[in-house]
Amino acid sequence: MNEAVFNSEKGQAYLRSNVPMRRLGNLHELEGPFLLLASAAGAFMTGSVLAVDGGHLVSPL
Repeated sequence: MNEAVFNSEKGQAYLRSNVPMRRLGNLHELEGPFLLLASAAGAFMTGSVLAVDGGHLVSPL
């Protein structure tokens, strides 16, 4: 089901229209959060959620 949506232009247009940044994310955009969590910079973080979703979490339902 998801494969059909992601592989069709109509499906991708629908997904983009529902993300505030109006685009789908790229794999390289996870590098920063991964490095933060794996390094000393994130050593004092506990119980946090890093939403890497183009603003989808705060968009209206």
